[in-house]
Amino acid sequence: MLGTDAELNVQSDFAAYGTSLEGLRDAFAATGAKAVFLIFDACRNRPQVGGNKAGTKGIGRIEAGADMLIAYSTDLNDLAQEGVYAPILAEELMRPGQIAVAAFSETQRRVAETTGADQKPWFDQRLYQKICFAGCDSVVAPVAAEETEYGPSLVKGEGDCADMTATLVFPFDRTSPTLESVSVLEEAMRIALECKVESISIEAHEDKGHASAAYAQGISERRASTVVSILAAQGFDSMLISRSAFGETRPLKPGKRSPANRRAEVAFDLNGAAAKSCRLPAHGVESWGFTQTVERESSWRGGGGDQTKYCNELKGVLQSEFPEATEFEVLDQGERQESTCAPLNCPRYKYRCRIEVRGKPVYKEAVSENCR
Repeated sequence: MLGTDAELNVQSDFAAYGTSLEGLRDAFAATGAKAVFLIFDACRNRPQVGGNKAGTKGIGRIEAGADMLIAYSTDLNDLAQEGVYAPILAEELMRPGQIAVAAFSETQRRVAETTGADQKPWFDQRLYQKICFAGCDSVVAPVAAEETEYGPSLVKGEGDCADMTATLVFPFDRTSPTLESVSVLEEAMRIALECKVESISIEAHEDKGHASAAYAQGISERRASTVVSILAAQGFDSMLISRSAFGETRPLKPGKRSPANRRAEVAFDLNGAAAKSCRLPAHGVESWGFTQTVERESSWRGGGGDQTKYCNELKGVLQSEFPEATEFEVLDQGERQESTCAPLNCPRYKYRCRIEVRGKPVYKEAVSENCR
């Protein structure tokens, strides 16, 4: 086992910078402890030695000795995703009345389910005694049979941006909402993102049936945190979100195990449609679809003509030549007088005009109440 910053140049560096997993196992076994638990998290590829990278990943296997359990956060020769295994394992280990082997088995199942089977934890164990991390004598309080008539819902007032409340339900003793509840929350978020959100409040609850009220309180707190994470991932300002957790103190179905008791109510306080961004002529032009510079000169003209008059005439000609153009800007103009001419025709001039022709404007994007 090596630190993530270990730099290996020769094979002997393994012994200098690493720790033997077998040696670690044997050292713990020699302590005479009632049970030994070793948990390994494969967090990087096998290191390079002398510029040659090994063809495998993760941590290799060692066998558990007597009264020992060795757990791996993912399959052999694979890498674990960050932040998945440890929180689930911690939750399972603190479940009252659950024996250790069952905790690791349930963690194995939940991690695989959470990652779509991309990460597959496993463990090797030779435990011969009943061991629990949160007390083996904890007794789950008896409750009536499960009720299933209560489900997730979205209740909103009249109007596109009226206040609304999304009610989510959770499986017993779990902190992630049901798939149906996720769909309800997604619809609520879709509506809220099109409105001005004043605030979002979350109230989370848990059913009776746990060994202690404190444990139920912890479950409801983690449920509230789960909802906050979902909202934040969709871009909602965390400063607008408040949360409360009530454990098992506010059941809708007292004395019964029901989804109504293990719920989270997400209330959206909305205030009209959110200002949207769009591109309008009033915002100004950001760029043009096409531009072209045209420079032309008039024929010889007698006295009385001027440069501005000719440029205006040229604009009219260019409007016919460029029907998609919407703007004509005079960049430069001038005149020249004929040097020799018959006395009756003098003076005569030629007028020059240079114009930039622009069309297909792309307007600036800005937030405006005129955007629809």
